[in-house]
Amino acid sequence: MKLQLRVPVWVTSLAQLVAPSTLVCTSAHRHIRLYDVRAKRRPVQSSLLEGHSLTTVAVTSSGNEFVVGDGMGCLRVIDLKTLKPKLRLLGPAGSIRSLVCHEEQPFVASAGLDRYARVHNISTGDLVSSIYLKQRLNCVLFCQGDIVLNPSSTTKQDDDSDSSISWQDGNEYNMDDSYYSEEESFFPQS
Repeated sequence: MKLQLRVPVWVTSLAQLVAPSTLVCTSAHRHIRLYDVRAKRRPVQSSLLEGHSLTTVAVTSSGNEFVVGDGMGCLRVIDLKTLKPKLRLLGPAGSIRSLVCHEEQPFVASAGLDRYARVHNISTGDLVSSIYLKQRLNCVLFCQGDIVLNPSSTTKQDDDSDSSISWQDGNEYNMDDSYYSEEESFFPQS
C-alpha cells in the first residue's frame, strides 16, 4: 500500500546536459532527477543513491555521464541512461563543495572542505593530481587550454618548504599566506 505522500525536494545542485532542454538535479535527500522541460514539469527519470546528501553535480565532456559529490567526500560517476553509479573516485575526505569537468579531456576537478583540490581521470578513476591549498575551498575551475601536470605539485607541501608552483609557462607563482600585507587587506581594520 502506497501512502501517496509528496517526496520532499531540497535541490542542492543543477547542471545542464548536452541537450539544451535537459537538466540533471541533485538533492540533499540523495535524489538524482533528470528533467526534460519539453516533455513535462515532473522528472523524466529519478533515482535514489545510497550514502549521504548530494552537494554538487558536473556533466562530463562526453555527455553520457555526470559526476556527483556528497557531503562526506564520495565522488561517483553516474551513467545518464540508467542513473546508476558506474565508478567511484577515491581521495576526498570532506564535503565536496565544487565539481567541474574539463571541456575536452576526461578530467574532473573537485574542491572540498578537506582543503585539497584534486583532479581525477574519469575514464580510469585514477587520482591524477592533488594539492593542499591551506584554506577551505568553495569553488574550482579549469583554465582554457591543455592540462599539463607538474609532478612536483602533486605532493603535500610542508609549511617550512618553499610553497611555489611551476607551470608550463616557466613562471613560479607564490602561494604563501604572507603574499598580502596588512595594508592590502580587503577588510577595514577596527
